[in-house]
Amino acid sequence: ALQTAIIVAITFYMIQFQGDFLYFLLACYALAMGSTAIAVVLGALSGSSTKIANTTLPLALLPQMLFIGYFVQPELIPTWLNWFHYCCPMTYSTRLLLLQEFSDCSDVLLGDYACNLLLTSVKAEEDDTWRYWIILGVQFVLLRLAGLIIMQRSANKFY
Repeated sequence: ALQTAIIVAITFYMIQFQGDFLYFLLACYALAMGSTAIAVVLGALSGSSTKIANTTLPLALLPQMLFIGYFVQPELIPTWLNWFHYCCPMTYSTRLLLLQEFSDCSDVLLGDYACNLLLTSVKAEEDDTWRYWIILGVQFVLLRLAGLIIMQRSANKFY
């Protein structure tokens, strides 16, 4: 939490975000906890091999950036891959951060149009904010439990 707070304090004021600092901090912390939960699952699946763990981590984290809607619109992703963005904590924390920062852009030239275009391109809905928080919490709990179960089963093989 301290590491996230330091990074957020530096970036929040350096970039001059307009939203609430505590909201930004909580959303970034939720992303960090979800990402570490994915790392715990991958580390547990790789067993004692750090080489395998280091290889699989980018394979799990980099596609999240592809599926959140920045580089490719969700409609352009093939349907057999479209389910993946529902499993990504980055999807929901990004939506939360974008809604916080770009929900009111009326004072900027072409602001409302550009902000609405951005929010619709990543499918961020203001009414679903509470749902994004719940999904982030559930993902964290389920991924940590999955990592615990995997580690417990692999420990039972050795003892």
